[in-house]
Amino acid sequence: TTPVIVTAITVLIAKIMKQIAERFGFTEDVSFYNEDIDYYSSAIQKYCYDEPSGYFQYVVHDNNGIPSGFLRYKDGTLFNLGFDGIYPYISGICNEKQSAKIIYNIKNGLMTDCGVGTVDLRAPYYSDNGYWNGTVWFPHQWILWKSLLDNGQTELATEIAIKALTVYDDEMKETYCSFENFTVKTKRGNGYHQFSGLTCPCLSWFKAYFTPGTISCGFFVQISDIEKSKDNDYLEFNFKTDGFGRTVLVCMNSNFEYRFLTDGEEVKAVSPIGGVYYIKLNKPVGKITIKH
Repeated sequence: TTPVIVTAITVLIAKIMKQIAERFGFTEDVSFYNEDIDYYSSAIQKYCYDEPSGYFQYVVHDNNGIPSGFLRYKDGTLFNLGFDGIYPYISGICNEKQSAKIIYNIKNGLMTDCGVGTVDLRAPYYSDNGYWNGTVWFPHQWILWKSLLDNGQTELATEIAIKALTVYDDEMKETYCSFENFTVKTKRGNGYHQFSGLTCPCLSWFKAYFTPGTISCGFFVQISDIEKSKDNDYLEFNFKTDGFGRTVLVCMNSNFEYRFLTDGEEVKAVSPIGGVYYIKLNKPVGKITIKH
């Protein structure tokens, strides 16, 4: 059985490494990464997607290593109705119809009061007190949040971040720990807490939304040449991306109103909370200037 999440993450890492190779002039490596991206993306699309459910599935192989179908639960239900099954969206290999279905499943199947769970609440194997069969994991939510910025899903990105920070804050007041996962039923932490990777997502979200002077983006946007004022009421930076519609998130001094410009032309920004702005990138390369 092949877990689609592993293959999808391989594609994501290859895309990130390709950007790094291009940035630093390792042009001979680009074709190597492109080969992996094309090969594994094609395989995922060919073998893993289930149109009715809108989730990518675990693929079962026969004794000769030939794909023979999807892994199923004991009652015949597809056994990957959950977070694992949306990772091709995070890797940026979904078409428009697939992406829309995945966003629908996140909002209507995976979303809980404390964040995006690991198993669709509509699945028969969902558990509100499991480990990876229904709980909320912040590191995976952070990866999804980055992808939502890449895809302009700003409302959902805000909801995920604020819910996570709320749950984190409540748990810190009780135990001063950031646990592996959080139970949907109790909104309390479970498992270990001695990993920096469990706290880093929360610190990153807090920095993104509540620390003026912070720029946040997805996996497919590169930020460089940052200039900002001491009072965080002025910010300028260059960006490069692989296409249109990517979004950057900036946190500014909330005491001012701002103008937003891309290469000197005024653009609109969406503000979910005071001092925080989402800016859609309307070209692959440019300079953003924010001033009051």
